[in-house]
Amino acid sequence: MDFGAGFTDYVNFLCSVPNITVTGGTCPQTRGLRSDLNAASITVGHLIRSRTVPRKVTNVGRSIETYWCTVTAPLGVHVTVAPPAFTILPGRTQQLLVTLRATETGLSLSNSSFGLLALTGNLGHHVKVPITVGYKSRA
Repeated sequence: MDFGAGFTDYVNFLCSVPNITVTGGTCPQTRGLRSDLNAASITVGHLIRSRTVPRKVTNVGRSIETYWCTVTAPLGVHVTVAPPAFTILPGRTQQLLVTLRATETGLSLSNSSFGLLALTGNLGHHVKVPITVGYKSRA
């Protein structure tokens, strides 16, 4: 599995950071969220209510494979993944939508909660995507 963030993805990421000047690329009209960078981890620094984070994975293997998604949710967060399972051909890309919903209050900005999205393939491949969530407030 490859998450394959490229040059444009990193320019869009930099464009989402306040007070940053981007050279060598053009920012899109609508600036995205920093959590949208297609990395093999998910970080949401300030989760209020809920946020859906997209991830695209590419099968870099030579065989078709079926993956199942399992989540160990960060404390105070309910996490769902769509689709919860998928079959992917070699060289093809699958989009995953990971939705994080705050379920508790009480964490300060200096606290974080950690979880894991695990993709388990029927051919024995395992992909681990760490999840980090900062301050949460009730939905």
